[in-house]
Amino acid sequence: MKKAVIITCNDNYDYNTRTKYVEEFLKKQGFEIRHLISDFDHRSKKYYKALHEGSIDYIHVNQYKKNLSIGRIIAQIRFAKGVEKYIKKNIPDLVYHCAPPNTTIAILSKIRKKKDFILVTEIGDMWPESIPVSELIKRILSIPLGIWAGLRDKNLYSSDAVIAECNLFRNMLIEKTHLKNIKTIYFCKQFAGGDILECQSLKDEVILVYLGSINNIIDIELIGLLIKTINREKRVKLHIIGDGENKRALIKASRNAGARVIYHGTVFDEDVKKKIFDASHFALNIMKNTVFVGMTMKSLDYFSYGIPMINNIGGDIEKMIIEEDIGFNISANNLKSCVADILKISEKNYLTLRRNVKFSHDKYFSIENFEIQLTQALDLR
Repeated sequence: MKKAVIITCNDNYDYNTRTKYVEEFLKKQGFEIRHLISDFDHRSKKYYKALHEGSIDYIHVNQYKKNLSIGRIIAQIRFAKGVEKYIKKNIPDLVYHCAPPNTTIAILSKIRKKKDFILVTEIGDMWPESIPVSELIKRILSIPLGIWAGLRDKNLYSSDAVIAECNLFRNMLIEKTHLKNIKTIYFCKQFAGGDILECQSLKDEVILVYLGSINNIIDIELIGLLIKTINREKRVKLHIIGDGENKRALIKASRNAGARVIYHGTVFDEDVKKKIFDASHFALNIMKNTVFVGMTMKSLDYFSYGIPMINNIGGDIEKMIIEEDIGFNISANNLKSCVADILKISEKNYLTLRRNVKFSHDKYFSIENFEIQLTQALDLR
């Protein structure tokens, strides 16, 4: 049987949004699958064991506490060296690599030059472009950041196929590498939304929900301004699902702005999450404008639960919200007019928004659509 290795440094969230579907697809193509993952959970900052079944090999890395730190860089280098040692000893027929880290892209490129296997590289995030710092700081640090980006850009040519998480990433990669084999394939997830006719009424209260890591890249100030502006006309309730170093700051800012905050912590049970989403009106997809991203992991969950979004992210998701009519794009400049539109939306139009989210999920993020696009990208005949 043909052998495939799926490599990810972040199995704790890559598995349910990507690699389990890659695994299912490759098994249908006759591959025996092994997962090669880090033993350190980037979110909880603790060592862990994967929750899913399957053939798993772990690469031991050092602990670190901060996302932007020397410790994390060292962990990524150790992961790349572990990948190198494993692949050289166990040459597969196919490697599917979920990147970053960029160091692993460079290592796999070096091995691919000497060994015969199919190499597929997926770009799920763009580092250093996604670092949440000002353009001035990026210019000051242009040399080290350029070396970092070069680990990716100068080594992608060794890949038989390159998959981008969104068109924003794809367009930048094409511009930087001039490669022709880069295709956009969005994340996928089974639709889990409830009956759109059972959603809460907007008459007296606006119910918001935030899902995901509460870290240094979310725009807490803008979330607070949004809540405060809505609260002038209607009560606001905010459900928070997740954890992170800025948890207390988000809760405090939201309460100070007038919201009744319900903090759920990290929730893995899909039925529990479904009840929260079914009882909410809009999901928050809000990050600092210094973050370079076109499609967020949380937005995939929002699509899968069928909830309209209040969004300030550019790129793919901003375009979808306009073209598919699935929510509102906000900024500090249009906040008042956007809130006015939210507050005056009729129940009929709100139900239309929810139907549009379901349609958009089927169009862009269904498992069926993912398999069709992966078949075209890999061409494993």
